Amino acid sequence: MPIFWTGLLILLYTMQSFFCRRFSDHYKGDANASSSVFSTLFGFAVGLSTLLVSGFEFSPSRLTWILGLLNGAMLFFYNCSMVKATQKGPYSFLAICMLFGGLLGPLALSVFVLHQPLKGAALAGFLLMLVSFVVLNAKRTSFKGTPLSYYVWCAVTFFSNGIFSSVMAVHSNRVGPSERSEMVVISYLFSAILAMAILAVSRKKRIWTDFASIGKKAWLSGIICWASASGACNLVLYVLSIVTNVAVFYAVENGGVLILSLVLSMVVLRERVSWLQAVGMVLSVVSIVLLSL
Repeated sequence: MPIFWTGLLILLYTMQSFFCRRFSDHYKGDANASSSVFSTLFGFAVGLSTLLVSGFEFSPSRLTWILGLLNGAMLFFYNCSMVKATQKGPYSFLAICMLFGGLLGPLALSVFVLHQPLKGAALAGFLLMLVSFVVLNAKRTSFKGTPLSYYVWCAVTFFSNGIFSSVMAVHSNRVGPSERSEMVVISYLFSAILAMAILAVSRKKRIWTDFASIGKKAWLSGIICWASASGACNLVLYVLSIVTNVAVFYAVENGGVLILSLVLSMVVLRERVSWLQAVGMVLSVVSIVLLSL
C-alpha cells in the first residue's frame, strides 16, 4: 500500500467533498438547479484542466474511449441519484448505500476478475470497515411516507458508485498509467455534457439565471473543490496501477475520507459528533490498521 499517495488522495477527496458541500450552502439560485449547475461546471473544470496540464496531448485507445464514456455516464447517474434521493428520503441510509457501493463493487472486481481475494487481517479489516460505515451513519431514521422512488435512487447510487470505482480500477489494470489523463478527460467531459443537456431541457431559458446566481463564495468553494477533484482523479488512476489489492485500497481510502470529513466538520463547522459516530471513527481507524498490515 503506497502510504504517502493514499494519504494525499484521502486529503484531496476530503477537500472535494467538503467544498462541494460549501458550494451548495453558498449557491444563491434555485436549489433545484444547484446540483446540475455544479455537476456541469465540475465536469468541465476537471476535464479541461486535466487536458491543459497534459499539454493537450490526447491519444486515447479504443478501450480508454469505451471505459471513459461508461464512467462519465456512471458519474452523471451518481450525481443525479444522490440529489434525487436526498430530496425524497433520509440521507443516512443513502450514505450507507453510497459507501457500500464504493467498497463492494471493487471487492467483486478484485475477487472475481483480478483474482485478488481478501485473507486474514485484510478480510477482517474490510468487514470491520463495512460495520463502521453503518455505525457512523446510524441515526433514528424514519422511513414513514418514503416513496418507492427513494429506494430506486438509492439503488442507482449504490450501483453507479460501485461501477465507477471498478471501471477506474479496470482501466488502470488493463491500460496502466500511460492514458490516465485521457481517461479523466473523457469521463468528466462526457459527464458535464450529459448534465448540461439535462439542465438545458429541464430549465430552458432559466439556465442563464441558474449560472449567474452562483455568487462569489460559491465560486471560491467550487474552484477549490474542482482543483482537489482534478488532482485526486488523476492520482487515483496512478495509485490503482501500483496497488496489490484494489478492494483494500478503496476500503482504506473511503474510510480515511469519512474520518477526515468528520474531523473537518468538527473543527471548521463546529458540528457535534455523537457517541455512535465516535465509535464508528474508532472502528474505522482499527479497520485501516488491519487493512494496512
